[in-house]
Amino acid sequence: MAAQIPFPLVLAVIAIAGLSAGSINPMIDTILYALIPGDIRARTLGAMTATVTAGMPFGSVMAGYLGQSMPLPLAFAIIGGCYAGVFVLTGFGRHWRRFDESFRHATEV
Repeated sequence: MAAQIPFPLVLAVIAIAGLSAGSINPMIDTILYALIPGDIRARTLGAMTATVTAGMPFGSVMAGYLGQSMPLPLAFAIIGGCYAGVFVLTGFGRHWRRFDESFRHATEV
C-alpha cells in the first residue's frame, strides 16, 4: 500500500500473507506446548496472551496517529518498516542457538 500499487494486487498480497500466517500459528503453538513444562504451561501461555492483548490498543492508537498526522503511504511505510525490523531482530539472540536442542529434548521426554 505504501508503494501505491494497484488495489487488486494489494488484496492478493494480503490474502497470501493471511493464509501463510494462518498455517504458522498452529506450528508455533505446538512448539510452545513442547517447550514449556506442563506445571507452568497455563501461567506462561496466559501471561503471553495477556501481554499481547494489552499491547493491541497501543498499536491501534499509533496507527491512527500516524494516519492522521502524515500522508497515508508514509504511515504505511513506517508501520511496515517496524514490522520488518521486529521480524529481522527475532533472528538474533542466544535463545535461537539452543532452540533445536531444547525442542529435541522436550519431545523426547
